[in-house]
Amino acid sequence: MGKYALQRLLGVIPLLFVVSVLVFMFIHLIPGDPARLVAGKDATLEEINGIREQLGLNLPLWQQYINYMGKLLQGDMGHSLRSGLPSQIC
Repeated sequence: MGKYALQRLLGVIPLLFVVSVLVFMFIHLIPGDPARLVAGKDATLEEINGIREQLGLNLPLWQQYINYMGKLLQGDMGHSLRSGLPSQIC
């Protein structure tokens, strides 16, 4: 019984990895620029680039994913762009 549960648990790890990669990639395929949305429609190019750097959107996708997973594994889901409050796992 314990061996079966361990096998099932270890089998979930690759699945969670694949799902996390797919969700991350789908989020990046959504049209629009998140930095432009955060900055507002009257923002200058310098402000937009500053927000991109602040959010890490200027990094390559693979590096963004590693940063995302590293923070997620520590329980850090970032801060809400709307309220500025930390996001929490319920």
